[in-house]
Amino acid sequence: MGLPISLSFRNKKGSLFSSAFLCIGLFHSIFSQNQDFDSLYKEYKSGNYSHVARQSKLIIQKDSSTERDLRFLVLYISTENKIEEMDKMLETVYQSSDKRTAHLTNAMYLILERALVANTQAIGEKWGYRFRQEAETSSRYADGLYYYASLLFQNQKEKDAFFVSNLALNANPNANLRNQILTLQSAINKIQANKK
Repeated sequence: MGLPISLSFRNKKGSLFSSAFLCIGLFHSIFSQNQDFDSLYKEYKSGNYSHVARQSKLIIQKDSSTERDLRFLVLYISTENKIEEMDKMLETVYQSSDKRTAHLTNAMYLILERALVANTQAIGEKWGYRFRQEAETSSRYADGLYYYASLLFQNQKEKDAFFVSNLALNANPNANLRNQILTLQSAINKIQANKK
């Protein structure tokens, strides 16, 4: 009985064959993931959010490596209805990731935005704190800090809200966001003055 082709060349050209075999496998994996992402992104643009949430969750759960494609995480956070489920998934990925990539900080920003709308205090404060600590290089840093400060303000933590809003002002916000931050600070100042 003959050996499989991949083994029959081991003695003669093993290193060359195995590296070529690994490259083909890697390209196939990347190509598959890109196809999956492109397909799901089309579904997302078509408004099929429940399908996108379900499929992107399956893909994230299937790949637990530190090199997983976090674009699927962003799709998942963008389409999942239940903030508790988003929190669980993001927590799992966050704990297993050794790098804070743009996709991971983007997912943190998105869950922070959703937590503000839903006024989910514990989830919002957890991701707001992490975003503040770890997302300084994000293009959405000032916006995320504004959401975090707004959430703190909603939950009557005016001192913390003022502190975070100052960080947002120092993060080079655009003119519109700067005005929103200043409006928030004005509201905080009024409440603190009334408490005196």
